[in-house]
Amino acid sequence: MSEVTDKTRLFQAAVELLGSSGRQAVIPVEGVSMLPTFPLASKILVDFSARSPVLGDIILFHQAGSLVVHRFLARVKSRHHGPCLRTRGDSLQALDPPLLDKDLLGRVIAYRRDGSWYRLEGAGARWWAAMVGSHDYFWAVLAIGAGRADGMLLRIGLGRWLKPAVGALDRFGLRLGDKILFRLLHRTMDPPALADTELKALGQPRP
Repeated sequence: MSEVTDKTRLFQAAVELLGSSGRQAVIPVEGVSMLPTFPLASKILVDFSARSPVLGDIILFHQAGSLVVHRFLARVKSRHHGPCLRTRGDSLQALDPPLLDKDLLGRVIAYRRDGSWYRLEGAGARWWAAMVGSHDYFWAVLAIGAGRADGMLLRIGLGRWLKPAVGALDRFGLRLGDKILFRLLHRTMDPPALADTELKALGQPRP
């Protein structure tokens, strides 16, 4: 466990160094919270100079001692945190905790999935990002309401089934849209020429 922790700290220090210099870097990601956007063994190209995300952008940030790669949904004003950002992993049902601007590290401008690199710039890719961002926010809010309704259903003996059903529809819609539209809306690109700033061995942010 300590060996993994040490590697994670070294990795985070390397990312922060790149961020302070405003550079770009290729970073491997692990985990399933951004499926189907990031299949297993994906890599991301992060622009550390990009600090003003718009709806649907995929961003890299610090949260709870980890590096996280999730989708930006909105800027809001929290009662306890003041102005903050709201984010969510595409395959997760709940929103992430409120994110402060100081914890934002950069924006993903391209990523590799299924053996090819895809740009996240251009009209088609921007439209898709905005649609997925809107989808994620809508279904996360709907899940909150469904969870409250489940509490009432449980009290009258009908069990908890509404929130799981909302989650299943959420995931189905996103996966169907990704399967049909992703390659139509995103342009492929050559692998980034960033071998000197590709972070491989120290650890990986979780999506």
